[in-house]
Amino acid sequence: MSKSPEVEAWFSELHHPLEPAMRRVRDIILGADPRMTELVQYGTVQFTYKSGLCSFVQVKDKKRVSLMFDAAGRIPGEYPHLEGKSV
Repeated sequence: MSKSPEVEAWFSELHHPLEPAMRRVRDIILGADPRMTELVQYGTVQFTYKSGLCSFVQVKDKKRVSLMFDAAGRIPGEYPHLEGKSV
């Protein structure tokens, strides 16, 4: 699992109340496949495989960590729990 210094800097500047949970989500995503990478783009952390896959969504609600799957259609298989409205 390769963690980007750029993303570490983003976390150190963010001071988000859910930082521990966001770091755990990051660990899960990066640990899922060695081909996953991360970068800071559009003011947030973008997780990539070949190109953008998902990113943290910074919302006013500070009670949950949110991910936006930019290209979920490229994930092989069917994952109905990834479809629909945000929760």
